[in-house]
Amino acid sequence: MKNKRFIFALFVALTLTCSSWSAIASFELDTTGYFRHGFLIGVDNGNTMNCNSMLNAFAKSRYGNECEGFLEFQLHPSYETDEFTLLGVIGWDFLDLPGQDPYLLSADEQFLQVRFASGWGLWTGKRSYQRREAHIYDYKYYHYRGEGVGGYYDVTEDIRVTGSHFFSDTQGSKINSTDLRVLISDLFEYLDSSSLEIITTYGNDTDHGIHRAFGIVFTTRVDSELTYLFAIKKASGPLAHHEFSQPRGVNPTTNGIQVVNELVYDANLWSLGVTNIYEKRESGTLVSETQQWFGTALRIMNYLSSEITLVQEISFDTLELKDKYTARHRKYSLGLQYSKNKTFYDRPVYRFSSRSLMSMTHTRFPPLA
Repeated sequence: MKNKRFIFALFVALTLTCSSWSAIASFELDTTGYFRHGFLIGVDNGNTMNCNSMLNAFAKSRYGNECEGFLEFQLHPSYETDEFTLLGVIGWDFLDLPGQDPYLLSADEQFLQVRFASGWGLWTGKRSYQRREAHIYDYKYYHYRGEGVGGYYDVTEDIRVTGSHFFSDTQGSKINSTDLRVLISDLFEYLDSSSLEIITTYGNDTDHGIHRAFGIVFTTRVDSELTYLFAIKKASGPLAHHEFSQPRGVNPTTNGIQVVNELVYDANLWSLGVTNIYEKRESGTLVSETQQWFGTALRIMNYLSSEITLVQEISFDTLELKDKYTARHRKYSLGLQYSKNKTFYDRPVYRFSSRSLMSMTHTRFPPLA
């Protein structure tokens, strides 16, 4: 696409030009990345285990379930003056599935952004836009990826308004989708920190029609050790899934509601994380189908030393397909991990884990007459 070639050419020009100016201005070239790879040893009474998730579930509890390899790498050249900062981002995602050769999943990030000292900024290109995910579960409830333009404006020190407009999604569909957000920080003076984000999205996907979503994300740090997050989203159309793109060959989601509760306690000798997720989807056009998923995961981390951590995780999942079946899934993971810091979300870490499928039951209902 012409837009991609333009962004890439502009990115290269920015890098080369800023390099030549590095003697008289501040130029930096930073890198970020993420790497994950796992080797699974499972005990499940001889039954075949699904490395990704319970069949038809919307996500998986993450720990001890990292069967696939994933690599994310990004370059961040930036040029900074007293008045503005010009930032370029280009990144690649690689996937390594069992029994397959590693391959390039996508060139995920290709955008330019300018941030002004006066409190506003603009961006253009291809990007993953302000992703929101439940960390213990491999679950995203706001994750918009595509090509477009956007920006932000700081109304006050505690209020930021952001907006974006996407022209196409990650699967090549032409869309006209607008995302508006208001982030309010420091809501309560007696808490260490708290924020409320209000999100609304409306657009038109040429493959799946009108989509709209409205949600809030509330985060508070009760004290130096306890953090709580609550998020709720009501959506219709492709956004009822969690992003613009709806997988090909899947019945279109017409309505959906998502509720996320996440609590993390970080102490000196141990940490505790609890995530509870509820999602209800209605899909199909001629024949409507209602599916509900309840997921709860508990992770306990005992710091055996400044580098070695014993991790236990147990998850409970229930999936209900109306008038068809109910499935329940319980998983227990135990592992050791090596890291330089003693915090719940410390990165990077090296994990050695095993997983046990405790029980899985299905209750089927007779077909309707």
